[in-house]
Amino acid sequence: MAMVLKRYVLAWLLVLASFAIVFALWSRMPEMVPVHWNAHGKVNGWMAKPWGPLIGPLTALATVGFLSICPLISPKQFSMERFVRVWTSIVTGLAGFMFVVTVAVTLAGAGVAVDVTRILGLAVGVLFMMIGNFMGKLTPNFFAGIRTPWTLANEEVWLRTHRLGGKLFFLAGLAAAVTSLVSSVASVSVILGGSLLASIVPTVYSYVLYRKLVASAG
Repeated sequence: MAMVLKRYVLAWLLVLASFAIVFALWSRMPEMVPVHWNAHGKVNGWMAKPWGPLIGPLTALATVGFLSICPLISPKQFSMERFVRVWTSIVTGLAGFMFVVTVAVTLAGAGVAVDVTRILGLAVGVLFMMIGNFMGKLTPNFFAGIRTPWTLANEEVWLRTHRLGGKLFFLAGLAAAVTSLVSSVASVSVILGGSLLASIVPTVYSYVLYRKLVASAG
C-alpha cells in the first residue's frame, strides 16, 4: 500500500485537491448544482447536495484507487511492470483531467461564469493526446490498451496495433483541442467522431494483421 501511495503521489494529491476545491466553495453552491451541459454550453442536468458537488472527487478517488492497484493484481504472464512508469503517467494524467473537470463544474456551481463545455472539450483533447503518446509503449495486459483477441494472442499484432492507435488518438485529441477553442458544438462532434475512429480502425486492423501473420506463418 505504501508503494501505491508513493508511486502515484501526484495523482493522489490531485484527488485531494479536487475535494479541497469543492469544500472551499461548498457554501457558495445552491442545494441543486449543475452537473451536465449540452453541446451549446447550456445546463441540462442538476443534482442535489451532497452528491452533486462530490460526484467529481468521488469518481476521481475510485478511478485512481482502482488504477493504482492494477499492476498489483495483473496476472504474471501479463505483468504491467514493464511499462509501470508509463502507467503512472497515465494515471496521473487521468487524475489531472478529472481535477480540471471538477474545478470547472464546481466554479460553475458556485456561480462563476465559466464555459464548461469548452473547457471539457479542451481537456478531453489533451487527454486523448496524452493517451496517444503513451499507447505505443504499452505491453500486453488486461487493463489498458486495445485488448482484442488478436492483440492479446500475438505481441507483434499488439505492438503494431498500438502504434497505429496511438497516432489516431493523438490526432483525434489534437483536432478536439483545436476545435474546442473555436466552437464547443463542433468539438463535441470531433470528440465523438475521433474516439470512434481511433477505436474502430485499430480493432479492425488487429484482426486483418493477425490473419496476415498467421497466413504467412502457415
